[in-house]
Amino acid sequence: MKRLALLVMLAALALCAAAGAAQTPAPDEAQRLTVYTSHKEEVYRAVIEEFERRTGVWVRVVEGGTAELLARIAQESDDPQADVMFGGGVESLMAYEHCFAAYDGSGAALREDCAFRGHRFAAFSRLPLVIIYNPRLIDDPPAGWADLLDARWDGQIAFADPDVSGSSFTALATMMQALDRSDVLARFAANVRGHVLSGSGDVLTAVANGVYPVGVTLYETAKKRILAGEQIGIVWPCEGTSAVPDGAAVIAQGRHPENARLFLDFILGADVQRRVQTDYARLTVRSDLVFEGEDAQQGPLCAYDIPWASGARGDILARWRVLMGEGEP
Repeated sequence: MKRLALLVMLAALALCAAAGAAQTPAPDEAQRLTVYTSHKEEVYRAVIEEFERRTGVWVRVVEGGTAELLARIAQESDDPQADVMFGGGVESLMAYEHCFAAYDGSGAALREDCAFRGHRFAAFSRLPLVIIYNPRLIDDPPAGWADLLDARWDGQIAFADPDVSGSSFTALATMMQALDRSDVLARFAANVRGHVLSGSGDVLTAVANGVYPVGVTLYETAKKRILAGEQIGIVWPCEGTSAVPDGAAVIAQGRHPENARLFLDFILGADVQRRVQTDYARLTVRSDLVFEGEDAQQGPLCAYDIPWASGARGDILARWRVLMGEGEP
């Protein structure tokens, strides 16, 4: 009898909860926002939840790769289905700038190399590239980009497909600029041909598991794996490395332009930018935030020509496919 009463009570509670949920009104159209993001959930979720809490705007999130989402935005240009592109290197955003609306910034104090005045996107964070290695396999890792061109590392480098991974394309462009040599692409390709991985996450896993002794990846992901207890060492290339920003943009003719601009203002705010550096192992784009004791920039940065990288992207990737034996010479 007692069990029957308990079951009846639980059923009643479930019906009440369902009725309450059914009575919760859907957000008004003016309080909606659709965000396309190439960030991992561990990056975007806390940011978006805090934005919703502070503004009352309900956010719909669509995840995907940078190239995939930008192509989708271009295809939807006559009838945009999203309001914001959140993520993707600024070289990639620059190539699709015609799909974005003007955004004049939030008034945040931005670093000069992250201001992008006159462009239709905003920088969100800076992402240094590093060389990683497995200390159980080697104790003399490459000191810099030039070492990765040496035949010693033929078949020994974990590297993701730059047609899929934005960070891998940035790595190619970084090497080409840091070394300023005409044979960089061909010699590096010779060392990874036949061993290219499908995604950037595979690089960390392959090095940590000892499949490859060295790899090229973002400092952010390497540090997180190290904090999780994986055996990975980090080398800041002696020639300098890039810390190219990723960014965000308001999509032209989106349905909620004011909310979209409000979102960009929010991610450039001091609270989110502190999280960028302290929680995400990235570098802030603001000039007025100082983080004493932070080890996020442990090596020199080289000059990185973003307009050149954006303009040369198609040619570099086409040459890469030929060097991989996948394209027409």
